[in-house]
Amino acid sequence: MSAAQNNNGHFAGRIPVLTPHNITSSKSGQFHLQILPSGDIKKVLCCGLACSEIFSGPLLGRCLMSGNVYEQKCIEKLMAGEEADTLSVHTSAGVPAAMSVFLEALSKHLPWSEKVDWFCSLQSEGASAVLAAVDLSFQLRTEKEAKDWKVGVASTSYHGPPSTSLGSKTTLFSKSETQLLYPCPSPYDTPEEMEMKFAQYVEWLNLNSSTLASILIEPQWGSSQCAFCWPPTLLEKYMLEAKKRNLLIISDEIMCGMGRHGVSKTLFLTKALNLHQHIDIVTFGKSIATGAFPLSGCLVKNGGDVFNKRGKSVMQSHTYSGSCVRSLMAAAEVLNVLDAYFRSVNDVPNFDINHKGNVLRQLFLEIAEKSKGLFMVNGQGLMWGLLINKNTCTSKNVDVLEVMNSMKAECNTQNVLPYFVPVGGVMITPLFDVDEVVLREIGKRIGAAIENVIHKLKI
Repeated sequence: MSAAQNNNGHFAGRIPVLTPHNITSSKSGQFHLQILPSGDIKKVLCCGLACSEIFSGPLLGRCLMSGNVYEQKCIEKLMAGEEADTLSVHTSAGVPAAMSVFLEALSKHLPWSEKVDWFCSLQSEGASAVLAAVDLSFQLRTEKEAKDWKVGVASTSYHGPPSTSLGSKTTLFSKSETQLLYPCPSPYDTPEEMEMKFAQYVEWLNLNSSTLASILIEPQWGSSQCAFCWPPTLLEKYMLEAKKRNLLIISDEIMCGMGRHGVSKTLFLTKALNLHQHIDIVTFGKSIATGAFPLSGCLVKNGGDVFNKRGKSVMQSHTYSGSCVRSLMAAAEVLNVLDAYFRSVNDVPNFDINHKGNVLRQLFLEIAEKSKGLFMVNGQGLMWGLLINKNTCTSKNVDVLEVMNSMKAECNTQNVLPYFVPVGGVMITPLFDVDEVVLREIGKRIGAAIENVIHKLKI
């Protein structure tokens, strides 16, 4: 493809409108072959795709194969003018048979061990899954009308596109009618400061609990705190205080779920931390349908009978959520692969998330040490961040935005693409089956980029 053919600037994406985008023409694991607007071809080590992908190579092919065969048979029947099996169906008419296959696979990963009246809502992407979870929490609290409830959201949270998500500062509309912000810890806090914020949180609950239906938490933050993990003991204290006031708890695991956390062989981080008994609703998404197809949703622990008896359904924010057979089939395969891995079945390729997480921890700690205090390390499993230390920037008289712009330029030079987060820093979220050699190459390239930033900014 020539530069003249690259006219995708009319797509309004994450770069200025009317600016041509790079085209990813092919992938091989973490390596993407990109066609630049100039027409040049570049091989980039993409390691920061915001948890949107999960497998590569034969394992990805395995998850996509059954759906591909199914679709090919459908196409053959369509071309022959014959009755064909369903590829999708408008949800006002029904659901495809693949829905049952998906729900059966999902049922093996419920975070709750006791018998529960569970159900799930399916959406197309992460922000809508969170909104669906919040909507459900409002409807489950029958003491008031749903419109009269609010949700508690951590003061530093970010749950999707700034225009529509909960927690973010940029808005299309006022969120004060829906959410209240509660004090929460940050990577900059000392243990004493975290306890002080907990005390402020208790006061906040005392003041606002009568208007709250639920509390929304991220057990491991994504973009808003650059992969920072809640201290588990502190997180449980937050949950218990909410439970004392009869509040429902929503765990947003769009990014840290799917076993990516590496804490133990479970789909959800709250279960790995043994906090699942406090959770009423948990979100999932992004990579559940491999990343090739859009799918997300939320699991609700109890309440199906409540909705049934009241003759009520749930928020349907996307017409085709849960209607695409290929999405449901791919997601079922992913869940079955993870189930086999969690049970240590021999036919699953080796992707020891905990081991790879330890490799990344060591690599990132070495990078942070060489950065002269400019970067702080957050993360676990296959979700890690290097957060720009604002205190170092202040002492060195360097602007965070200046560091970010320099970091983007240097990563481009090193042909490595992490996920640049708005708070100031980078995250990496590699594929589960990434080779350790590639992990070390990621560390090498990001480390080189940061060394050049330090040199250029004279830090």
